[in-house]
Amino acid sequence: ALSAFAGYALAYRNIILPNVFVSKIDVGGLSKEVAEAKIVKTFKENPNKIVISKEDGTEIKLLSTLNIKRNALWAAEQALKIGRSGDIFGDSRQRLDLFFNTKELVVPLEFNESDLDDLVDEVSATASMEPVWPRIVKNKNGFELVKGKSGLKINSDKLKSEVR
Repeated sequence: ALSAFAGYALAYRNIILPNVFVSKIDVGGLSKEVAEAKIVKTFKENPNKIVISKEDGTEIKLLSTLNIKRNALWAAEQALKIGRSGDIFGDSRQRLDLFFNTKELVVPLEFNESDLDDLVDEVSATASMEPVWPRIVKNKNGFELVKGKSGLKINSDKLKSEVR
């Protein structure tokens, strides 16, 4: 068992351990440089979107104007450090855990807060809808129920915290 563990440690000495993900991107088994390139490419191919799901299941999709920046080098370095803290027992436990579970790292977002405020204000102005209340109206045959429509109000504070 000790020789198997030593072989595993040698095999992964300069590459990221298996089952490590950065923002849902599988970087396990890659060098830091290759992982960084994969992260940059994936972020470039998938532009920033904000999706607001309404209660009726429909969605409002917006391309973000936030100019979000992510530090792919930092993310690749953090992925490489997993199981390499210098604590032999903690590192062994973490490496063993990666045989059965995944480890997900989230890359912090960097953007201008005032741009976020402007975007949320725009979304609130365009997506919000006043409700139409149901009512009973009198017609020539008696009374008729006119169905209402749900309204939509954007919770600006919650939206901002979800984007952050």
